[in-house]
Amino acid sequence: MCDTTTETSSLRDKRQAAKFLGCSRGAVERLMRSGLPYVKVGKLVRFKPGDLADFVEQRRVVAGRC
Repeated sequence: MCDTTTETSSLRDKRQAAKFLGCSRGAVERLMRSGLPYVKVGKLVRFKPGDLADFVEQRRVVAGRC
């Protein structure tokens, strides 16, 4: 049997995801359509903290060095 209590209790809602990403809830919805991973819990949308961090890391730009 798998214990998911810790994992599900750490899920973030759209407001919390927007705060983490530094954007609006509308922007979160646009990002969801373009690939931001999310979890559906009934009619609710939730985000795993690790998925949010991975999403940011995948879009990190490192400036070239001279």
